Amino acid sequence: LAQVRAASAMESADEDEGWANVSREEWLRKLDCADLFESDIHNVVLNYLAVQGFQDAAEAFAAEAQLQPEVPLDSVGRRAAIRQSVLAGDVQGAISILQALDGSILLSFPEVHFRLRQQQLCKIIADGEVERAIEFARQVVLPFVDENPAMLPQLEHAMGLLAFREASNSAFGETVSAVAREELADEVDEAILRFYDVQKEATLENILKHIKHVEAALVEKACTAPRLDFSTASQAGIAFGGD
Repeated sequence: LAQVRAASAMESADEDEGWANVSREEWLRKLDCADLFESDIHNVVLNYLAVQGFQDAAEAFAAEAQLQPEVPLDSVGRRAAIRQSVLAGDVQGAISILQALDGSILLSFPEVHFRLRQQQLCKIIADGEVERAIEFARQVVLPFVDENPAMLPQLEHAMGLLAFREASNSAFGETVSAVAREELADEVDEAILRFYDVQKEATLENILKHIKHVEAALVEKACTAPRLDFSTASQAGIAFGGD
């Protein structure tokens, strides 16, 4: 965090203010002077653990640092379970976990709920259960289309699988592929994070991206730019100039 603030200040400063050839010592002094609170670091760490799905570590860290998590930490493990269920083709299992987590999630994201039901329909068709598929489409999936007609092409795409003996090898086979399940799992996970007002990328990831952006901008301005060596994750890893 201190690295971001110091680098951003250097990027915006005019070169005649002495920034173009800042020394290592001056840079580290500015890092030490940057306003940074222990609570900031703790919250960044907890956010990373929660977004990345490390529930046990997040719970232990929150308890030790006496933090109030921005999301219910039991949702972290459930997100992982939901993802595994979707990837395994167990959409009903994923929906059950989602509803147990918070029934408002699917209500808040009807397009995601529809995509889950569409995938569930595709699985029924791929299993050769034609009559069940037609009934499921009529009773469960069609009401979504009644509410939002823009979803009709996706329903028609799924129903197109009925015309083929082997759904996975048909013109619509991508709807029952592992790639489709992976994409759906990502959509569901993002919806859960959005429900709790959490970005899908951890704050730490955004900080590192910003550091790299600022470093590149400084190099472009021909400044003697400090570069943080992420392999060491320490001030000792800061390189200067062409080093």
